[in-house]
Amino acid sequence: MNYLVVVLDPWLDRFTGGAPLWRMAANVCIAVVVTPVHGLVEARLRKQATTLSPSDS
Repeated sequence: MNYLVVVLDPWLDRFTGGAPLWRMAANVCIAVVVTPVHGLVEARLRKQATTLSPSDS
């Protein structure tokens, strides 16, 4: 999440004109999108890791 905010920071600064309220709103929007995606990816990786565990060999 933080990586994405850092990478998008220059673009967000130009887009929002540097206004703190708009920058915060943009960061909140990024978090609202990234957090559920992160949860889905983590759940899928955990499921895959448990199905490929060394004890199954």
